[in-house]
Amino acid sequence: MRYAAFLILVLTAIAACSTPAGDRETLEQSIKLYNSMLQWQETNNASLFVAAKQLNDFIAAADAAKNKRIVEARPRITMFDEMKKEAEVRVEFDYYHKTDNKLRTAVDVQKWVFVTEGKEAHWKLASPYPVLP
Repeated sequence: MRYAAFLILVLTAIAACSTPAGDRETLEQSIKLYNSMLQWQETNNASLFVAAKQLNDFIAAADAAKNKRIVEARPRITMFDEMKKEAEVRVEFDYYHKTDNKLRTAVDVQKWVFVTEGKEAHWKLASPYPVLP
């Protein structure tokens, strides 16, 4: 419960710090927090970063991947367009299947967009849950 309250506080702080310009620093914070949540299997919290039209698919894919455990996520911004308020991030995931414990690596390309919802503006993930074969 304390962790959930702390997480909500962190998310609120990130949202409050976001600028209408959708700066790179805010993007990097969102990317780091989202991928950390995936690593710690906090998919409910990670879903807060997912764009509304991707949410149902995200939840279904996360549920299907419950037998896989992400050990490390290494994100790297490959494209950042400040004018379009879009970014592309290449993330290498080290993970294993809980049934065989063999460490594997998968690469995911995440598309992020800066959206304004009412008075709030923040970065949202516009791509599906990572494929971990």
